[in-house]
This record gives sequence, C-alpha cells and structure tokens, in this order.
Amino acid sequence: SDRGYPVGDDCPRTKHSNAVVQAILDEYADKRETLKEIARKFDVPYETARTYVSGRRRARLPSGWIAIGPDGSRRQVG
Repeated sequence: SDRGYPVGDDCPRTKHSNAVVQAILDEYADKRETLKEIARKFDVPYETARTYVSGRRRARLPSGWIAIGPDGSRRQVG
C-alpha cells in the first residue's frame, strides 16, 4: 500500500488467499448464489465475505513494488 503495509498474500496475517477473495468477488458479481451460499462454499465466515464485497477489507492497492535482494537489500521497482 502507499503506507508501506503488506497487501493480500504478502501480509502475514492474511487468512484467505487472493485467489479465494477474487473467486468470492467473481461469484458474487454473477448473482447466481446468495452471499451466504458463496461464503459457505469457500468456508469463509459470512461477515468476512460481506466485508470483501463491500470493499471494507482487501481494499488496499499496492502503490509500488520493492524488490528484496538475497542480501536483504531493498530496491524500489514500481
């Protein structure tokens, strides 16, 4: 993020992968199932799925990338 926080799969506290979050968003956009059914399908609490689709969670976007070398050095990439 622009504040330097890890985002998505890079965050050590992440409980659900980017792939799972994206799948929830895609299925919700299809409007074939209720959010409750989608949450159950992906074994995610309903409230968590609701925060994903509302944008309250996982709404941070990376503002750039930092490459970390084998020696631990950091270099701004994007």
